Amino acid sequence: MGFDRPFAESLLTSRNITENKRFGALSKGQRRWVATVLALASSATCLLLDEPADGLDPEARQQLYQTLRTIVTEREKSVLVATHILTDIAAVADQLAIMRAGKVVLHERLETLREQVSKVSLSAEEPLEEHLAADVLTSSSYAEETAYVLRHTEDRQDLASSIRTRATVSLVPLDELYRSLTEASEPILAN
Repeated sequence: MGFDRPFAESLLTSRNITENKRFGALSKGQRRWVATVLALASSATCLLLDEPADGLDPEARQQLYQTLRTIVTEREKSVLVATHILTDIAAVADQLAIMRAGKVVLHERLETLREQVSKVSLSAEEPLEEHLAADVLTSSSYAEETAYVLRHTEDRQDLASSIRTRATVSLVPLDELYRSLTEASEPILAN
């Protein structure tokens, strides 16, 4: 297996890490950067990174994910990132898989999720229309409100108008989608 030393050196230099610095003298973020750079500069065609941004400052996190996007597009590598911080990868990932108890409960292209998954909030007394062209992924009740996460084929405006009760239909932030699928006692998996 080969190693792209010039690429590694440029990534290390970009974070002010030089060869003469001892690994033990580096900060947690710098050590994480060095470990990640070693993986990125390898000739492997598929990389699996577990929480690669842990300990990195915001600027380094941004650089890491931009570098990952470049590696995927220009070096034709596949990169799988395991993380709990979905906002970090939302701008660069093509697909998202959410796992719960070791099982994949959702795997979809991010573009599709943004178009076809919505949150519908309505008062607890008002039922969600049963004839909707949508699948309920999860539901949760709060004091006076019930929130549903739906997968649907119509656009959000059409979805909102097809619900006969007063409801709010909105995009589901990825971290909320993650929590709704992993914290619910039993996720609803309708396809």
